[in-house]
Amino acid sequence: MRLRLTRLLLEVAQARAELVRRENELRQGILARLSRLVADLLRGPAYWSRVTRRAAQATVVANVLVVSGAEHEWRQVSSTTF
Repeated sequence: MRLRLTRLLLEVAQARAELVRRENELRQGILARLSRLVADLLRGPAYWSRVTRRAAQATVVANVLVVSGAEHEWRQVSSTTF
């Protein structure tokens, strides 16, 4: 019984350590994204006008064959990529 309790406590400690590790990774990722966002915002309106223009140029239209059961249908799909 005592050995089983010790194993359970060890599992709980390992799970907690894993949770703390994941929380730290998530926090670092969020901070990195925020830093990039602030840097982008500080670049100014000229930068954002170029980004918007590129995004508009990256809009593509493709014909896609949609297969659903025995029905086949061609659809035109617009996709914007950044």
